[in-house]
Amino acid sequence: MQKVENETAPIIQKIIETKNIRDLSEEERKTLSFFIILQNLRTKGQLLRTEISMETLSKQLKEKANIEVPNIDHKKIWFSMLEQSKKFSEILMTKVWMLSESNNSFLISDNPVTLQNTTDTSEIRGTLGLESFGIEIYLPLAPSLTLCLFCEKLFKNSGYNKKYIPNLTCEPENVENINSLQIAYSERFILSHKNEFELVKKQLKNALQHR
Repeated sequence: MQKVENETAPIIQKIIETKNIRDLSEEERKTLSFFIILQNLRTKGQLLRTEISMETLSKQLKEKANIEVPNIDHKKIWFSMLEQSKKFSEILMTKVWMLSESNNSFLISDNPVTLQNTTDTSEIRGTLGLESFGIEIYLPLAPSLTLCLFCEKLFKNSGYNKKYIPNLTCEPENVENINSLQIAYSERFILSHKNEFELVKKQLKNALQHR
């Protein structure tokens, strides 16, 4: 992790200073993609999600196909996913990249890589896989910048085949959406450049009320 972070730090600094991702070399994009994957997989939250996914799969196989699945070592599966990080990072290279800008309003948490899918909202199957149609991936780089990676298949269906789209200045509702994802994915810590935590308090209050 330290090696990857050391290699990625100057790339992120370059993006912050230039507010430009179009000039990234292929090697820089690879390094940044690998960093994003490791940030996504390394957390306790990902370990818990792996455990829940395996338990859900076992339950469905039992209920629908009467197949007994032996105890699954979810930690072993989690480590195997970490070992496949390079392969996963190649998937990110195919995405359409964009920088979202705000007036120093982006939050960041201890689990900064967040995913959502506003295109495919199926309740039957998972829609947050890296290759899921419509997947969106977000990583705050600075209080004013968030790196966004969008589903390339969605863009190709519209006839757009480039690797990047122009920077977008976020409307308040877009900033709130990205910040809400940071809060939802956070494990212990959330940071605010403006020391504003009203959305955090509101979201935590709603979560506690629905427990």
